[in-house]
Amino acid sequence: LPISGGISSAFSITTSGNTGTQNFTILAAGTYSVTESTLPAGWDFKSLVCDDGSSAEPSTVSGQTATIELEAGETVTCTYTNTKRGQVIVKKVMQGGTDTFSFTGTPNGSISADNGTISADVQPGQFTSVEGAKAGWDLSSIQCDDGNSTGNVGTRTATFNVEPGEVVTCTFTNAKHGTLVVYKQVVNDNGGSAVASAWTMNVS
Repeated sequence: LPISGGISSAFSITTSGNTGTQNFTILAAGTYSVTESTLPAGWDFKSLVCDDGSSAEPSTVSGQTATIELEAGETVTCTYTNTKRGQVIVKKVMQGGTDTFSFTGTPNGSISADNGTISADVQPGQFTSVEGAKAGWDLSSIQCDDGNSTGNVGTRTATFNVEPGEVVTCTFTNAKHGTLVVYKQVVNDNGGSAVASAWTMNVS
């Protein structure tokens, strides 16, 4: 977590068990500023809160910058909270053949291979991906691999509920229509003249 500001020079905080600290001691009373700068890839700034008790001149925050009003003998704690992005994945299973299937929402795109995927990195929250209908194919199931994401075959929609840092995969399974051929053969071996069209055939 790179942070820079007016205390001394740029410094970093490495977290363990989701938290980390950097202490500055023997500071003279006065005004100091700390700004969280470049975030690691896949992380977002969420909040900044400073606690300096009942100070007559409280510290203030603006975006990712804390302006610390340090009084003699005072301890001020400023807490930065960041959230890790999650990922949503649509996986496509094709039974009986292959084709190209299109998806809108998040993630969006097209899949043309059996067991192919599309994905998107997202902030925590809810996202939906909808499969477009494909002639000659039936959508048979949508299965998601976490307990609070769901699939609705009727609306062809996967609903992802993503927690910080979570990867959720929803699998769409489609089956290709088959082809049935009925062949009628007429044998006129005793001088008959019957033709195949004389028979009515029913398939059920």
